[in-house]
Amino acid sequence: MTSSEIILIPLAEDQRETFIRELQAAFAVAVIAQYGEQEGDIIPREEIEQALDQPGAEAFQILLGREAVGGAVVT
Repeated sequence: MTSSEIILIPLAEDQRETFIRELQAAFAVAVIAQYGEQEGDIIPREEIEQALDQPGAEAFQILLGREAVGGAVVT
């Protein structure tokens, strides 16, 4: 594996809580940078859980080399 190789790792159930919090934090940073401070969650937890629980949905951690750089839910 090279340091510039992108790898998708299926999300383990015990990583779900961390995945949700990190996804909310990542979106908050981008929205605040673009639009300034906002009230409440940028993406409500319920929306992320709904996406994760959709039939056929798969969640992945995105690694760049060995570093976690993101995540995705694919339906």
